Amino acid sequence: MSIKYVTIQEFSSFHQVDIHLIETFIHFGLLEPLDMDNQYCIREEDIEPLEAMVRLHTELDVNLPDLETIMHMRQRLLQLQARVEELEGQLRWYENRFAARPAFSGWEEAESQ
Repeated sequence: MSIKYVTIQEFSSFHQVDIHLIETFIHFGLLEPLDMDNQYCIREEDIEPLEAMVRLHTELDVNLPDLETIMHMRQRLLQLQARVEELEGQLRWYENRFAARPAFSGWEEAESQ
């Protein structure tokens, strides 16, 4: 499996963002780049979160510590959403499996005795 990535130069050029902003995110620990041939690269899965960070920082003037908190909460929210989807899938499986079975009537008989 090959890792897909873009250089920070390509990212900053495409998004018209100063490359120093991306480097600041890296030095602050908000982004963990790949080091490919002595240049920083961004993994494909990190592009969307980086775009969100750039928007929050440039358009809403969110400072770095607050940006770190927001991105942590965002990651946690994504994890929780994935877990909910997993649990919903399990619930649907049980619902489908037991929907065809007749209801257990033993409780009514036990209560009347």
